[in-house]
Amino acid sequence: MAKLMKAEICLLHIVETTTFPSSISHAFSGFEKKVEEASNENLKALADKLHTNHGIPVSIITEVGKIYKRIVHVAKQAHIDIIIMGTWCWWT
Repeated sequence: MAKLMKAEICLLHIVETTTFPSSISHAFSGFEKKVEEASNENLKALADKLHTNHGIPVSIITEVGKIYKRIVHVAKQAHIDIIIMGTWCWWT
């Protein structure tokens, strides 16, 4: 679809924020940053593969926050025309 429309693909991954009681929050300090870094590595590999195999320009964005808020924010900021969402399923 992107190739046909001569469009760019933006791969977006959102690390949802979680609030923990203060008594255990220190145990999770830095966790979101590690997930964000891993996400960027995986998105970069996928973006490179898409660009190499199909010649489609691909950008990557990883955000941290509430999923629905970050999708809307990025879509407005990047002037995204269409959003196609997917999810991971444990049975596939």
